[in-house]
Amino acid sequence: MAATNIERVSDNISRMVDAGLSDAEIDDYLMAEEGYTPERFQKALERTTKTGGRSVDVGAGRLALQGLTMGGGEELEAFAKNPTMLWDDAASESYDKDVSALRYGIDDYRNKHGVKAVGAEIAGALPLALLSRGANLPATGLLGNPLTRSAVAGAGSGAMYGFGTGEDTLGNRLSNAAESALWGTAFSPVIPGAQALWQGAKRALSPVLNSAQKDIAGDVLNRMAHDPAKAINNLRNAKEIIPGSAPMTHQVARDSGLAGFGSVAQNTLDTTGRMGAQHLNQNTARRELFNRIAGGDDVTGPANVANNEAIRNRITGPMRESAFEGAEMVDTNRVVGAIDVMLKSPDNQGKVVQKALNSYRSSVLRSSTKLDEGAEAFIHPRALYAIRKDIGPDIAGLGAKPERKFAKSQLVDLQRVFDDTIEVAAPGYQAYMSKFKGMSKPISDMELLQDIQKKGAVATPDLDQLPILSQAKMGTLLRGKAADIAKLSPNRRAKLQAIMADLNQSASVRSVTPPGSSTAKNLTVANLIGDMFGNGLMGDAATNLVKNSRALNFLYKIPEDRVQELIVDAMLDPKLAADLMTNASASSVERFAKGLKRLQMAQALGVTTGAVTGMEVGGK
Repeated sequence: MAATNIERVSDNISRMVDAGLSDAEIDDYLMAEEGYTPERFQKALERTTKTGGRSVDVGAGRLALQGLTMGGGEELEAFAKNPTMLWDDAASESYDKDVSALRYGIDDYRNKHGVKAVGAEIAGALPLALLSRGANLPATGLLGNPLTRSAVAGAGSGAMYGFGTGEDTLGNRLSNAAESALWGTAFSPVIPGAQALWQGAKRALSPVLNSAQKDIAGDVLNRMAHDPAKAINNLRNAKEIIPGSAPMTHQVARDSGLAGFGSVAQNTLDTTGRMGAQHLNQNTARRELFNRIAGGDDVTGPANVANNEAIRNRITGPMRESAFEGAEMVDTNRVVGAIDVMLKSPDNQGKVVQKALNSYRSSVLRSSTKLDEGAEAFIHPRALYAIRKDIGPDIAGLGAKPERKFAKSQLVDLQRVFDDTIEVAAPGYQAYMSKFKGMSKPISDMELLQDIQKKGAVATPDLDQLPILSQAKMGTLLRGKAADIAKLSPNRRAKLQAIMADLNQSASVRSVTPPGSSTAKNLTVANLIGDMFGNGLMGDAATNLVKNSRALNFLYKIPEDRVQELIVDAMLDPKLAADLMTNASASSVERFAKGLKRLQMAQALGVTTGAVTGMEVGGK
């Protein structure tokens, strides 16, 4: 199908998407009316984009030429068509499209005539391969020029090295040998002034390398973001909720694209594990704050509840015993009579209330004694206190009869009757109770918070074998214990809410999954950085040269490494990410890529002696 048809189909699909048609309906259109599966159409569209609609018919002769030029025929032909590509943007773009068109044509022929294509390429490569020992020939004729002799030797040596180090298949070995031989031949021995061209281009590009890194990093982040403007605003307003738990960019951008990019950046770009370390720092900050509000400290962890109970009992125990030691007996009728009044109240006629009050009335009677036959019954204040201790658990629904919590208000009134009665018979009892209650509140808070901290952790500890809080578990616990948490001090409640907010902030990104499998997702985003130095902006020919030339390795590897490191810096620092995204200039990125491509082509035209380059590349 012609390029114009591909563009027409693409326009039709865009209109269908705008009209709200489903993916299934668009797929049906592609198959029924255009004869494309979605995958085939995507490949056809990609081909049209790369070639600009250009097409080249390739035959066996073209493959033989590929062999003769050691795999560089399409690049040489494209360069011949666009000789000004080193300084002319339009020619550079045309060069890229010509190379792509030639390569697609070559691939089409290889796919259709596999064995024939390989044979033709081998036949073309054989003459130069046989000259790999050319450096040992007599220095006569054409080979009398030492540079020519060196270039021929470089071609042959590069081919042999490339063939020997190619991987597995014959096609791969031939391709590797051909590419090595091409750059081994290089044009430096026969093109005057190439060395000066290389040095000048390198000097011209050096400032661009330094200034473009931030633009490239920012451009990557902008590409990853679903809504860059909104993400930038969120990043600028991001705050540290808990001291020591510094948020990362993907956690606070509130952007689905950057959220998904977080795990990818950590897995593929963060080679030193800084993002993983920050996750641990966040958990440590939460754990230490939890320890403090649970009555402990950063070092020893939560306070021991049993130790605090022992301290409370040592202080309050003597007060209780002193009150009961000289206590008088209590008239049973005083307590039972008060319960009877409550039983007769119209407000207390519910079944649960009646059963609860009658249960305590029976307990008082069972614990009472008569001093003389026929006399009134009495109960010791200590026994009344023992019965009274059961009321608290019943109010909380923690006793043997959990349903008694529905008689809470009546049981609170009964508790007050018991306390007033005991105080009359055992002066000092109320002082003891007040002290006990005051010292018990912090202990109850500690028990509650430590229970939440223990149950809110995941099963697997961190590297230091310390617990890791789970956002999901913590959320469930806080909702289930809302009533108890409401009784905490305002300071403790605020800190507990801060821990939960920090967990929500860091865990929200886990619900965002970039499309595709985990492996494909990681490779795709990781390669984006390389693509900005390669196919995406520089073209296939430049990519191969950059990646395979040791003379240019520092220009390919160092910028990419520094950009990756800068992206990791930005993922760790939301403010830096916002600045990079704001200041990123797409034109600057493209100028950098084009400059690097031209620098690379200049190197191809004469940076080193052919033999050395050929053997170096071939020997990788």
